[in-house]
Amino acid sequence: MSNSDVLTKRDVAELLQVSERTVERWMAEGSIPYVPLPKRGAWSEARFLRPDIVEWMRKRMVKPVRAAHGVVNAQRA
Repeated sequence: MSNSDVLTKRDVAELLQVSERTVERWMAEGSIPYVPLPKRGAWSEARFLRPDIVEWMRKRMVKPVRAAHGVVNAQRA
């Protein structure tokens, strides 16, 4: 694993093109994989592993269902 495989909350937000607050919400919901760092007072930080984030995105990909006249619906991969 290289240093580029370890991401901060800001890195993940930029990678996914969302706000840091969205990443924090996903963390609070337990929906995004992350590694919590030791808590310092009331504040705690986390790190993310790029392969885990890529796999997390892949599992949530929505694929269109095609019909003869075009896209009808979408299904999760």
